[in-house]
Amino acid sequence: MSAEAQFLQTLQKTKQQDVEVLLKKAYRGIWETAIKKYSDSAHFVYELLQNADDTKATWVEFDIEENGLWFKHNGSVRFTISDPANEDDDSEKGTLGHINAITSIGNSTKIDEQKIGKFGIGFKAVFAYSATPHIYDDNFNFKLENYIVPNAIDNSNPRRKKGETLFYFPFNLKTKSKEEAYTEIEEKLESLFQPILFLSNIQKVKWVSTAKNGEYSKRTIKTKTFDKVEASLVEVVNTENGKAKKERLWLFSQNIIHSTLKSKHKLAVGFFVLDNNTLETGFNYEAFCFFPTKEDTKLGFIIQAPFLLTDS
Repeated sequence: MSAEAQFLQTLQKTKQQDVEVLLKKAYRGIWETAIKKYSDSAHFVYELLQNADDTKATWVEFDIEENGLWFKHNGSVRFTISDPANEDDDSEKGTLGHINAITSIGNSTKIDEQKIGKFGIGFKAVFAYSATPHIYDDNFNFKLENYIVPNAIDNSNPRRKKGETLFYFPFNLKTKSKEEAYTEIEEKLESLFQPILFLSNIQKVKWVSTAKNGEYSKRTIKTKTFDKVEASLVEVVNTENGKAKKERLWLFSQNIIHSTLKSKHKLAVGFFVLDNNTLETGFNYEAFCFFPTKEDTKLGFIIQAPFLLTDS
């Protein structure tokens, strides 16, 4: 048996012991906090985009079907597993395996401040829609049961090509009907506002449902540098059912280094460009922390910064 297979076997046994305690009524609040902490429905869509971007994916695809949601991306970072006996040290060093993180609560593979997705808590939002998320990767194929127990599944799935990561979220909750899950996710995907504008790697998001389809994409037209500020003219396209809405905006960004933590952060402001090449300032925008927040800035342009956010 390989070391990875032994780690997975040990992790399964450990998580099964953990879940016997965590599923007791006295600990119900843990799952309430982890799963229902977000104020908007289908928030896990953002979590999936975050994690895909962290794996250096350049495109992602959502396919909503009657019985579940398929999500796929071409990220180059494969799923890993580390020795469960060394999880404390691995968490500190940033070497924790992805499967260790996804089966934990609040434990993450990410220590880089520029990596925004965290398997530790954020991914748990999917359990508001599916009881048994399935994950297919080059190295591992498993499903999560009882939130944190990884169990192996058949690795043959025609929807996935080598080098791709595929997720399946069956709509199998007693507390949410298939119809509710389908509708909420479809509405979320068709109403996203600039979901990839400030992501580092993803250039295109495609989604399809039974009756609708859409795509979000971006491309950089030109870039200029002024001292430490980078100015980029970016074209963003939102396509729904074949109808494309194209917009352009100037993004002015700068990387800053935290004086104490020595971590790098990216700050940016964005101005939409009108047809007459003037800057549009007639609308107020919500502050962005990679994705739009619920905080109205009262400003006529977009601001992006690594704000410290509440869960909502």
